[in-house]
Amino acid sequence: MNTACFQLLVGALVLVVGSLSAQDGALLSLYDTSTLPGANFSVYSLQKDTAPAAGGEEARTDPRVEVRLELGIGMTEQDFVENNADGEADAILIGIQFEAVSDRNLGGGVRIETIRSQDFDGVLDADDADNVEVFGFFTYRIKRDRFRMALRPGIGFHLHTYDDNLSGFSTDYSTLFFRLEAEPELVLVEGRKVTWTVYGNLALGVGMTAIDSDIPVSNLDDETSSELLGFGLGTRVQVGPIALGLGYVGRSIEIDNTDDFTTVENDFSGVEFTVAVDW
Repeated sequence: MNTACFQLLVGALVLVVGSLSAQDGALLSLYDTSTLPGANFSVYSLQKDTAPAAGGEEARTDPRVEVRLELGIGMTEQDFVENNADGEADAILIGIQFEAVSDRNLGGGVRIETIRSQDFDGVLDADDADNVEVFGFFTYRIKRDRFRMALRPGIGFHLHTYDDNLSGFSTDYSTLFFRLEAEPELVLVEGRKVTWTVYGNLALGVGMTAIDSDIPVSNLDDETSSELLGFGLGTRVQVGPIALGLGYVGRSIEIDNTDDFTTVENDFSGVEFTVAVDW
């Protein structure tokens, strides 16, 4: 991910978030409630000129708790840029996310993801790479008619480990980062029992990385900066409290070069299946 592309993505995200936040006089209100056997859920809208609730407070919505499981199957590309060494490998993504949102559409949660890549081809023949990430975030939910969006700013820890199986040595890249994530969603069909939506996801992050290598050469521990990118596009069908999703997912981290280490780019892309339960 080059610098110009990253700056363009940042600008686009800021523009979208700013335009949505500038909706004058918008208040959240509950306009319909449907009860399903064994579970309660409500449908909301974000409307202008909504009267305040009793006591002068803004109208509230029901709180929501969601647990989401993710499974992604695809390919990982690993590139040591200045060394002109790269390769591809089959990869799998596994993740879990817990998120709770209050009746004022404010909340937070945590997401844990791991990406496992084995037996790279090309110059990196038979090498492996792992990514493990923990992301804690705040949540602000926006709802307007059929449009919904979750904004998630937060901090996290990302560990990228590269194993050179020929030499038996490995290098760890430990990154502490800040990320802003936006997940817009559009409702296509909404009934008493079934809801069908399409969604997108864009996440931009920057961080500081500590590099630790067990290669027996002096001065191979270092620090540098990193950029992280996440994106996705797909569809979800919810029946009662259970939502099934299918989409395209991408994860990328670029670790900047130092005097002793080359720039590292690790990119995952593939098909993602999700199962979520909310109450």
